[in-house]
Amino acid sequence: MTFEDAYRRKLASPHDAVTIVEDGDTIVVPTGVGEPPTLLEALSDRRTEFTDVRVEQILPLRPFGYLDPETRRCPTPSATATCTSTRSPRSSRTSAR
Repeated sequence: MTFEDAYRRKLASPHDAVTIVEDGDTIVVPTGVGEPPTLLEALSDRRTEFTDVRVEQILPLRPFGYLDPETRRCPTPSATATCTSTRSPRSSRTSAR
């Protein structure tokens, strides 16, 4: 099977693509230009069909339907960010002159 054949076999509409989401799943959404708006709109359209689906998203670019507080039992938005520094703070650095 070629790459093109595999691609065509997996190609689906956004509404068909979100049918693989199951209750209790966690969906991690990339930020900025990586955000897939058509998939998130399809997820929003089906949000009342799910229970305990968690959406990990730091900064949504649009007000998607799953962010609606009335659908709390359905896809649950969650903002998670971890930042660690490998550099020492500026105040602890010294310069030898």
